[in-house]
Amino acid sequence: MQLKFSFLIFFSFYINLTFAQSGSTLTDTCFEFDTYENNYNRTYLITTDSGSYYISQHKLEFDSSWTTDAINRATLWNEIKTYDSFNRLIERILLSKDSAIWNKYRRTLFNYDTNNRLVDSIVQLDSSGILINSFLWDRQFDTNEHIIFNETKTWGNGQWINNQRTEWSYNSLGIDTSIISFIGDTSNWIPLTKILKKFNQFGLIDSLSYSWSGTMWNNLNRDQFFYEAVDQDTLDISYQGNISIWDTIFIVRNSYDSLGNKVLIQRLNYINSQWENYIQVFYVYDSLNRVILETIQSGHDTVWGNSARKSTTYSSLANTYVINEIW
Repeated sequence: MQLKFSFLIFFSFYINLTFAQSGSTLTDTCFEFDTYENNYNRTYLITTDSGSYYISQHKLEFDSSWTTDAINRATLWNEIKTYDSFNRLIERILLSKDSAIWNKYRRTLFNYDTNNRLVDSIVQLDSSGILINSFLWDRQFDTNEHIIFNETKTWGNGQWINNQRTEWSYNSLGIDTSIISFIGDTSNWIPLTKILKKFNQFGLIDSLSYSWSGTMWNNLNRDQFFYEAVDQDTLDISYQGNISIWDTIFIVRNSYDSLGNKVLIQRLNYINSQWENYIQVFYVYDSLNRVILETIQSGHDTVWGNSARKSTTYSSLANTYVINEIW
């Protein structure tokens, strides 16, 4: 559908608008204008002495009464933002339009630490013309810039009620070695899950997950990794927790060539106290260490059978050709 007006006419509509906020100064032109069938939308950025906000307007039909219609009925919301002397957003107010009256619908407050990191935010909602607390988000960092906890709370009965919380611990290299999640119980935090991780010079060697039963931590999942060199794990073992013991689920064996390319991935499942073949994949590389052939084999108890393969050809023009075959 063709727009039946010029930019100059449209701009004059913009200049002639008046707004409910007294003292508002229009400093930016309309930066967003969309049409769909007989629906028209436009958005303005308005600047005032106390901050800036957006005007979003909507009309069902386009005619010469756009300006009047936009002011009286089609303006849907305003957003007022306030910044501190460091140009940090400290307050955002969303106003809704009821006839010609602007009502505060939602207010968000932002707080920062001495390192300019956002550490908490409070959301307030309108209730019969009064803004009341609704939601609190809070987090803290250690001296090494690592987050040590993140939590949310909701407002109820005149106080903040715990909702969710996560805590992190780190090793000397700044890697998180412990992650614990909690659920809120009014003013207490009840543990939910815990992940513990161990590392060596090659990378992650042990990852253990636990769930809280109310009195103790129960085993959930565990993964162990054994390395030949950096980024070359030759054996991965996965376990399923059984309260206080670990039951083996499967193992993955990886093999590498002299250039560090992975040439084999093999997975075996542990079923009925014995290892059973599940799947294995072989890789072949070209002189540029690009995979040119993948052969997939499915396990049948203690034997392997071909399942599928993928051949890849690279041209001098950087085109790639792939052929998939099923056995």
